[in-house]
Amino acid sequence: MQFTVDHADLAAVSYAAQSLPARPPVPVLAGLLLDAAEDTLRISGFDYETSTDHTVASTVAEPGRALVSGRLLADIAARVRGVVQFELAGPRLILLAGSACFTLPVGVGDVAVVGDGGAGRGFAVDDDGAAIGPGDVVAECLLCFGATAGHEAADEAVPVRVVVVVLSFG
Repeated sequence: MQFTVDHADLAAVSYAAQSLPARPPVPVLAGLLLDAAEDTLRISGFDYETSTDHTVASTVAEPGRALVSGRLLADIAARVRGVVQFELAGPRLILLAGSACFTLPVGVGDVAVVGDGGAGRGFAVDDDGAAIGPGDVVAECLLCFGATAGHEAADEAVPVRVVVVVLSFG
């Protein structure tokens, strides 16, 4: 993902970050999703009660999506001037504005949503940096259930295999 946007248009970041919870119940809710595609930048946030979705003009060299810390991005956006360049480099989003350079970690909490701009081939990156995509098994466990009759335990437990598979993102 690589795009350029004017600093005046980054006011949408500050506006979107205002609706993010100060202490989110789930860390991923502290993030803003940046979606660069077709000469627009879409900035989205969500906190179970309200959602924000802003679209601003940008020059997109390479489309893509990234989830970044909303408050951190808002603090940076409030201080930069001129044309701001964004580039996704592995697990980092690099912002260049004049002589200033900022590096933001991609992802909030356990998951970072990164993708190709909505073509349906997105993937996530876990804490270890491993890519997770649609169809991948993200959790697997074996549970054993048994019944009781009064205070007596059942003679035989029934094993149940639970598998969590990523179907899609977005």
